[in-house]
Amino acid sequence: MREKLCPDRKGTFGNCFLISKKTHNPVFGRHVIIQSDHKPLTSIVNKPMSKISSRLQRMLLKLIKYDYEVQYVPRNQMYLADTLSRAFKSDTQIKDNPEMNNIVHSITKYLPMSQSRLTQFKYETDQDKELQTVIKFVKEGWPKVENKNWSQELKQYCKSQSDLYTNEGLPFINDKIVVPNSLRQQMLTLIHEGHFTMEKCKQRDRELMYWPGLNRDIETILSHCEICEKFRCSNTNEPLEPHSVPDRPFEKIREFGNLNYLVIIKAGPRGLRTVRPHKASRF
Repeated sequence: MREKLCPDRKGTFGNCFLISKKTHNPVFGRHVIIQSDHKPLTSIVNKPMSKISSRLQRMLLKLIKYDYEVQYVPRNQMYLADTLSRAFKSDTQIKDNPEMNNIVHSITKYLPMSQSRLTQFKYETDQDKELQTVIKFVKEGWPKVENKNWSQELKQYCKSQSDLYTNEGLPFINDKIVVPNSLRQQMLTLIHEGHFTMEKCKQRDRELMYWPGLNRDIETILSHCEICEKFRCSNTNEPLEPHSVPDRPFEKIREFGNLNYLVIIKAGPRGLRTVRPHKASRF
């Protein structure tokens, strides 16, 4: 089960398991320093709960009762952990946490798509070379330095590497499935099926799917939609209608709210003034 989690989820899972199950009594009520050789883990545990995915929230909620601090230490400097890892007991069997198993396997179970669509996603993901590279990096670790031959999309995935994980061969970023290149046009058509506004379409896609440049693609498809163009609200200003110029003074007196008003215009600044007479008979 752990092999399906990206390294930061592995680290979080390990912290939850070790602190809450193995070392609760020694560490509870004390300040604990956790040394990790996975640098993104330090930024993840310091994020506000509202900024991380719901599944990662459930993992970190197991640690909320502990006073702990995660420090990054390069692997070649973790002498104590390296020594202890070589002195393990051969008869010790590691068992997966059943609750964590349910969390991981519920990722694809509650996706808002049919089984046939899920099968299609798995097939197209297997055929997508770029996503296969992303899945490989998620499982084995991302290179420390970006390759100059990487595509722009792969560079975008690299920037979001701490939020990427895989399950059943499908890549996810937070709670959203990553769409392979061959299905993106089809997904855009489904997003805009009801001809919603641009903000509604973007809000809809934020909850379901992800690929680099998704918002840009939505803007493009909406700008070329003939139906949206036909029924789009036009806020053009109505042309001004000129009125006839009176021949005599006080020839035109208008009524507003059952009251008569006289508009006086004089030359110079602030030359417009309105006067409400007490009796219309004065005119």
